[in-house]
Amino acid sequence: MYRSSVDVSYGANTNININQAGDMFEFNQELICLYASLDKIIERLNLNSREKKLIELIFEGNKISDIVNVKSYGYAKKTAYRIFNKIVEKIIKENHDDWHAVMKINDCITGLKKDNLGS
Repeated sequence: MYRSSVDVSYGANTNININQAGDMFEFNQELICLYASLDKIIERLNLNSREKKLIELIFEGNKISDIVNVKSYGYAKKTAYRIFNKIVEKIIKENHDDWHAVMKINDCITGLKKDNLGS
């Protein structure tokens, strides 16, 4: 499924106010919020140009198997999967660190050892 089919704001160059009166389209608000959170995490990861391009292609609805078959993209099969796995690991770590920081700020994890939180 293409991200643009569920996230009406994907690829927009302007700030779209999806709650504005007169907007008459259906959307999955939870999914859009998830994508927005993912976008913010990805922005903080300082991905290199090849990582950014790969994630863009995936967000456009391409499968990794399709990406490696297009020679102009320049991704060998093993390289594409290795880069993708590296990006996923970075996203997971960043998300975990965010969660841990929020929980600590809100005193939700006082007294818990870091080992108990999966770190």
